[in-house]
Amino acid sequence: MSTYCLKSASRKGVGFFVLSLVVVVLIAQQLVAPAVTFASATSGYQFGGSAALDKASVSVVRLVAVYTPTPPVAGCPPSKIGLGVLVGSWETGQGSKNFSNWVLTDGSLIDPAGISCGPGKPTEKLSNIQIYLNDAYASSVPAGIFKNLPCNATTCTDGTATVTLICQVQNTCDKGVVLFPFHTPVPEPYIDMAQADQTTPDQFGIELRDPSAPPVGTSQVTQLLTPTRVSPGVLSDELGMPIVNSDGQLQDMNTKEVDTGQSIRTFVTAKTAPAPTQTLNTNTLHDSWNQGVQDFYAKDFVNAQSNFIRAGAPNPQFQAPAAFLRLPQFKAVATPTAAARPGTTSAGSTSSQGTTQLGPFAIPDSVFAWIPWIIGGGVLLIALLVFVIVMVIRGQMRRGRELKAFEKEQAAAEQKAALEIQRQQAQKAAHTSGPMNAVHPNAPVKTDLRCPNCRQPVLASDNFCSQCRSPLVLSDSGLHVRLVKPQEPTPTPPAPQPQPGLALPGSIYDQPTKEMSPGDFNNGREDPEKTRPFTAGEVAMNVERYDGSNMSLVVGTRSNPGIKRQHKPNEDSLFAAQGERVLNSHSQQFGLFVVADGMGGHANGQDASRLAIQTISDELLPKISSNEPLNDDALVQILIDGVQHANQAVHQRNMEQRADMGTTITAALIVGVTAYVANVGDSRTYLYRKPAGLKKITNDHSVVASLVEAGIIQPDDIYTHPKRNQIYRSLGEKPVVDVDWFKITLQPEDKLLLCSDGLWDMVRDPTIEQILNTVPDPSQTGNALIKAALDGGGEDNVSVIVVYITEASQRTGLTGVQLLAKPESPQWPPM
Repeated sequence: MSTYCLKSASRKGVGFFVLSLVVVVLIAQQLVAPAVTFASATSGYQFGGSAALDKASVSVVRLVAVYTPTPPVAGCPPSKIGLGVLVGSWETGQGSKNFSNWVLTDGSLIDPAGISCGPGKPTEKLSNIQIYLNDAYASSVPAGIFKNLPCNATTCTDGTATVTLICQVQNTCDKGVVLFPFHTPVPEPYIDMAQADQTTPDQFGIELRDPSAPPVGTSQVTQLLTPTRVSPGVLSDELGMPIVNSDGQLQDMNTKEVDTGQSIRTFVTAKTAPAPTQTLNTNTLHDSWNQGVQDFYAKDFVNAQSNFIRAGAPNPQFQAPAAFLRLPQFKAVATPTAAARPGTTSAGSTSSQGTTQLGPFAIPDSVFAWIPWIIGGGVLLIALLVFVIVMVIRGQMRRGRELKAFEKEQAAAEQKAALEIQRQQAQKAAHTSGPMNAVHPNAPVKTDLRCPNCRQPVLASDNFCSQCRSPLVLSDSGLHVRLVKPQEPTPTPPAPQPQPGLALPGSIYDQPTKEMSPGDFNNGREDPEKTRPFTAGEVAMNVERYDGSNMSLVVGTRSNPGIKRQHKPNEDSLFAAQGERVLNSHSQQFGLFVVADGMGGHANGQDASRLAIQTISDELLPKISSNEPLNDDALVQILIDGVQHANQAVHQRNMEQRADMGTTITAALIVGVTAYVANVGDSRTYLYRKPAGLKKITNDHSVVASLVEAGIIQPDDIYTHPKRNQIYRSLGEKPVVDVDWFKITLQPEDKLLLCSDGLWDMVRDPTIEQILNTVPDPSQTGNALIKAALDGGGEDNVSVIVVYITEASQRTGLTGVQLLAKPESPQWPPM
């Protein structure tokens, strides 16, 4: 990706400055350590007053949860402010240089489901979590954001990986506590869990504020970062405030809902258990810090000094151990060095001057010896100044890169809009020109056309080649030119005979459903090699040799909630039905197949997908099962109208319930030898045909698909991009939706695959093609595709419909519409 290239270039630009800064700081540290020790500014928090408060205070953090209303609404609160506490920090795996850290806070402060913006207003979505360190943790570091986690519903990104917010009470996160992880390259201090509730009056809460200031709640709350001991239960206590016992262990937390400390501790212990790759959670920083505090209050200053030095080594930003070592009690630990004994020098001669060892630093006894320390202090000041300048330059470079990336995406969007205008103009010209301008409505505009006979350039408006005078016709896609085939006399059709219509008894959901037998298939995943884009003209040329007028359909359906969502409602819904209509004394088989992937929370997403399928089936089946003549234009319009009515139904439900539900959809209407496909969102329809292989028919209406089309990212990046789950078109969002549609001429042994993104996001196209090629039975094919998606991770609901096309030799004898698959009984009144 170009974004990564820009980041690499910026690191090269400041690499020399950062390396120089590190060298200067290391030298200055050796020269001016004593001066820094006594001259550094003290924070608002002073160690040495309470063992429990000192031990636990470094784990408390300030949290700012940023919520964004969609669409923007004036007067909505932009954020919620509270407290949290680090409850874990250890290696992500054995020998890993990356550490997983866990923050515990109140669920009403950080609610993945969003917060209410007020009566009649939309719900605000969680967009960011900001973490601030307190003064006890980083006494000499200016206050600033320690971590900024962009969020989308239940997941956040910390710059290393995408993490999941874990709620104590599922589906109602604001009724308990919430636990969220983030990653750092160094360990962090964290608080231990109490083994049992403590009933003595020694328990207390820890808030972050200025002891002399009023309670928190002002706009400067993020600047109030001094740990302060308070009595729990006061109305001014902040949400997420930890309550600790006399040993500095977490006993309870101040939450919106009344909760017990035991349930909170049990929840934290279960969710932060050691990973399978390690035997136990280890953290040298945490262990040394707790032992150092214990040794200090036991007046064992020698061991306390050693433990504090070990606690500060892994994480330079953790300044609490250095603050402890500046306390007066450690002056008594001073020991003479070998070269500092009175009356001797390093060469063995006598001297009246010496040095005294204060902790890790050697302090000269002579006044004249302070001159190098003063010079070293100046060097350190210059080094800090250089560091600030480098950080400012780096920030400007980062903002410049972000601006360039934004401008590039904006240019790509403008280019896409220009191509759309050009396509519409070409489509408009097709109605006033010859057959060469009969461009498929969804086909891209192409000007480099060549005569298939002499390979000379021709124009889209040419009816004959200017060189060889061959008659020409433009393909349905507008991407190719074909030779006009000689016209054959059209046989006179027999007189139409009246035929009884196919009955639809009651509601379509009252008809029997044919169960598909499960199967088993074992298949591994392959390299993510992409399929070629679907070209309607190419497919049309491949089927000209087939003169049949009817097909038989063999169908397999399967849906699975996935591994990570197996205990939640399945937001996917699918529908499959087939039947036979009689037209001009000839039977004609038809089928309607729909896959919908709901959004807006598990219950809302399930309702949206079911409502969309119910509306489409009620709209289409009575029309296509009648014996009325229907040409291509009529069938396309019936399909588009069905999708539009489904969109209106979901949108109306949103308005009535003030909900935010939606669904993607892909639908295939097969009549005779023609398939009419429509889609909205990122649910897909594929065509598998031998020997051409697998082709994607539909277009994804997603952010990453637009970035790929604009050339900003590579096709393989859609599986890892941070915005891979964001779509810009779905049913229910607006009163009217744009519907993409496609027309395919089928031939025997073709296979149509309709699926939700739970399949193609987990299984690459080459593996899908291999399964469709090697598993002949459609029901077994569906089982094999589901198994491949689960083997790939099963992160989402996954649904598939496989339609196998065979040549029809005679009438099937169907007398109605046969339902092969349908959603469970809807939970709303019949439409």
